[in-house]
Amino acid sequence: MVETHGDNPQLHNWEALLDRGTQLKEKALRQKPPVFMFPKENFVRFAFETEVNEFLKPRGLHLTGATLNSFVMAYLDAKEQATKVLKRFAERNYKADENADRFGDTSA
Repeated sequence: MVETHGDNPQLHNWEALLDRGTQLKEKALRQKPPVFMFPKENFVRFAFETEVNEFLKPRGLHLTGATLNSFVMAYLDAKEQATKVLKRFAERNYKADENADRFGDTSA
């Protein structure tokens, strides 16, 4: 004997589950993003400190505190710029760098 969908107590009401999932998704989209309780520099330092120390160690440098925070932010900016240049080159765009003036006078 084959039971109909509504007669089978073992099956979940999938339409209700889908509606509930949609409601939860919509609620999550309406909520404000979380606010971090610590400065951006601390988060960036936490995320990239190991990589930065691996960069500094062969050069005999060891930074701490605010100096390390500042260096991590500068390191991340340089890494982002390098990634953009590599992406531009990968797209076969070999024009002069439009932002080259950010380095100041490099003729010396």
